[in-house]
Amino acid sequence: MALTISINGTHDTGKTTQIALLPSHQSLAIIGPLHEYDDNLREMLDTGKMEDLWWSCSDQEFVSVIFSAIKARTTAVSESEKAQVRVYDRGTDMFLAVVIATCAVKNHDCNLDAARESVYVCLSNLEIEFETEDVCVLLKQHQDRDTALEIGLDRETSHVDERYRQYQTLLHLEIGWQEEMGVYHHVIVEKGQESHRQVQDQIRAALADRALRQVFVPLMGSVTRIYAVGGLSECGKSTIASYISGSYGQQAHRLKMGYFLDLASRRQGRDIYSRSERDQAFALCDELHAYLQAHYWIKHVTIESVHRVESIRLLKQILGDKLCIIYVDVSIEKRKLRSLDALATLEKKDVQKTQRGADRVKDIAVNVLNNDGSLRQSQQRLQRYMLALDKEVS
Repeated sequence: MALTISINGTHDTGKTTQIALLPSHQSLAIIGPLHEYDDNLREMLDTGKMEDLWWSCSDQEFVSVIFSAIKARTTAVSESEKAQVRVYDRGTDMFLAVVIATCAVKNHDCNLDAARESVYVCLSNLEIEFETEDVCVLLKQHQDRDTALEIGLDRETSHVDERYRQYQTLLHLEIGWQEEMGVYHHVIVEKGQESHRQVQDQIRAALADRALRQVFVPLMGSVTRIYAVGGLSECGKSTIASYISGSYGQQAHRLKMGYFLDLASRRQGRDIYSRSERDQAFALCDELHAYLQAHYWIKHVTIESVHRVESIRLLKQILGDKLCIIYVDVSIEKRKLRSLDALATLEKKDVQKTQRGADRVKDIAVNVLNNDGSLRQSQQRLQRYMLALDKEVS
């Protein structure tokens, strides 16, 4: 019997990101949103009729549609997945809270008690029985409910009207009521500016208590620091990476970003470069984690070459201070002098890399290293920087 886990939270709590960061493993199955398993919901989304369902139907119609989709997802997964652990993108209790909050807004004058009573009557009338997951994890933006609500609304990319604000307010209240009733086994609160990795490690620690301890180890937990080295052609990236790695001796290793993305392509059976930079960032993170877990003695690594700015920006959001982005900055005149290629070849490489945002990596780098001077000067600057970082760790 598979252990079932749900990751829950209101909109913009980072559920999708955290689920994507869970380890790829044959014993672990990630179960997506309801519409991926229910033809009725999928058709409503495709035809733009979801809003009509959301705001126009009766309580009983809404309960029927949502819980039929929950049943369809459960049935489909039970018949096809053989994994020991199943992780659901939102669980039954979370959907119950969504249904109650929605019904409260449109049919019960924002009265959650009345809406809750109505929804349970509908469940009884429809003879709907449901089970919740074995482990329910709740993600929250803030411990204070009002603050969490405002954080979520501020993160909205579309227009927030009064009805949607009412719905989100009631959803926060209903989930808070569920929390008080002990529905959620683990509640993880976002603490300010912490990285996705720090939240992910809290999730993994909670799940490791129940199953697959060897799978739910901390994300990149064995490595102290990852140096991502970027810059345009002939700037000296490889030389800089070699110096960083050599400074840490046998506990350091030089890695190539392209190698791990190629691994991801083979593992997924499709070209990772044809996918979004977001997908590339998650794939790189997953492959790098697996490599470092296998090579547990490595404490410092360099990865080259950083060409895709959005991908590395997201990787920085995921890993936080564990990832240090170094941009090697060299004038075009110096790069021409150092290049063994023809000028036209160098310029062509620059065009290809700048199209991916390689030059804009400079804007998000924690260290812009001027490499116009001698190698010794660059090494001295790096040495001072690395010593400062090592003091922070110690």
